[in-house]
Amino acid sequence: MIFFSNALNVMFDINFVIQIALIALLIFGDIQKPNRRRHGTIMVIATIVNLATLAIIMLPALFIKWSLIELHNLTAMILIHAIVGGIAIVIGLVFSIRFLIFLSRNKDLNCGPKMGMRIVNLTWLVSFVLGLIFYFVFYTTAIA
Repeated sequence: MIFFSNALNVMFDINFVIQIALIALLIFGDIQKPNRRRHGTIMVIATIVNLATLAIIMLPALFIKWSLIELHNLTAMILIHAIVGGIAIVIGLVFSIRFLIFLSRNKDLNCGPKMGMRIVNLTWLVSFVLGLIFYFVFYTTAIA
């Protein structure tokens, strides 16, 4: 499953596939709004998986490849991606924690304002697009 890199960079490719699956899950979860329990569960799973990929793949890769990122003048792109993605994860975690609290208390599953959830989805989508652009630019310039 190596798209653009050598075997040493296969984690980038695995992350790429996971992020595409997460965006599909995000869209599917958004469609499930009438069923709040299913919608919330899907979004919590997506948030946890995204947080795991951040901790296990993205942050280590950022530190390992930082000099190469700097060398190819991609620091601004990756920092904007990281900031927007960080906002998405933090707000997503807030909604996820609220959902789990409401779920454990058998309360109505109204975990927050619709506008806040739209902001999470928008920031997640923008971060995904920026990450996708970075992925292709990085592999066509830095790794070429």
